[in-house]
Amino acid sequence: MPSSPRARGPVQRVRAGVKCPADLSSTGNGDYEPYAVVLSSKHIPAFPERFTLALYGMFEDGTIERLFKGHFPDETQKSQYLTILFAINSIPAGVPPPIKSPSDGSN
Repeated sequence: MPSSPRARGPVQRVRAGVKCPADLSSTGNGDYEPYAVVLSSKHIPAFPERFTLALYGMFEDGTIERLFKGHFPDETQKSQYLTILFAINSIPAGVPPPIKSPSDGSN
């Protein structure tokens, strides 16, 4: 594998010396910034589904709302899009359908 002149090993980081200031200004009304979480099932096959269910559970039980308020305690308002996202993900899972057995005559 060719070595990059900046590479010094897998653990050590190299600082480029370039400033990267944050732009905290609003990007405008109606803009959407998607985020994603990539999950692997390589070592634990059920992990992605379990993580997803736990995340929805955090929306449902109010944990996500408490975390938002904890990080933005100064009366910061969610955008309309984030408010909708919180509302959609807070819908309770409901009751799973009953398991039908072939012997009870259910279809």
